[in-house]
Amino acid sequence: MIIINMSQEDIKMPNHITNRITVNDKSLELSRFLNESGDFDFNTIIKAPKCLEDFNPHVGIIGKAENLLGLKIEESHPMLRNLKEQNRHSDIFNKLLERDLPDVVRACENYFECGYFYWNDFNKDNWDTKWNAYESTEIENDTIDFNTAWSSPYKVIEKIAEITKGSFTHEWADEDTGHNVGFSVYINGELSQQEELSKTKEGYELAFKLKGDEEYYELVNGQYQYKDEDD
Repeated sequence: MIIINMSQEDIKMPNHITNRITVNDKSLELSRFLNESGDFDFNTIIKAPKCLEDFNPHVGIIGKAENLLGLKIEESHPMLRNLKEQNRHSDIFNKLLERDLPDVVRACENYFECGYFYWNDFNKDNWDTKWNAYESTEIENDTIDFNTAWSSPYKVIEKIAEITKGSFTHEWADEDTGHNVGFSVYINGELSQQEELSKTKEGYELAFKLKGDEEYYELVNGQYQYKDEDD
């Protein structure tokens, strides 16, 4: 019996998404979204509940808490959903070991206090990405770059527009060059334009702009292709 309580994103290290916010309205100050260390911080925009801090349960704890509370399995990936359903009926999985008890209790307390067992659930629901922003650059020419895991933080960007009523452009590009790449334009806090550019010439060029690597590609019949190593 395989014991698993992992989302698809947890199976391997994430793809890193480079994000860039460029302010088109001088009244919008990006510095308001920096923490005390000077890093771009989603908690300055949509703050994570305090009860979720410093809690990193090992694989299986959340599943035990879900079972204990009788919650419905929420999993879109068919293979992972099937494994979780099998686990629900496993004596091994349902056996509550003494060493697990503090973490299971903590997870249940978190759920009752703030609606989430641990930080990962909150982050994906409220930030649209697995982790907080990381590797953020200093603000220069009203622009800041930062990385996110697996996906761009769409809800965070929407919240910035909502609370500032400002005008700015948000661009993003996956490390998988030419895929999961696009941009959004906000004017006076309202979404004016949004384009998903995956697998397009424009998408590759936006990825080159944000992440580089253009030396590994060549334009063939209007589309970018990875250069043959033998060339």
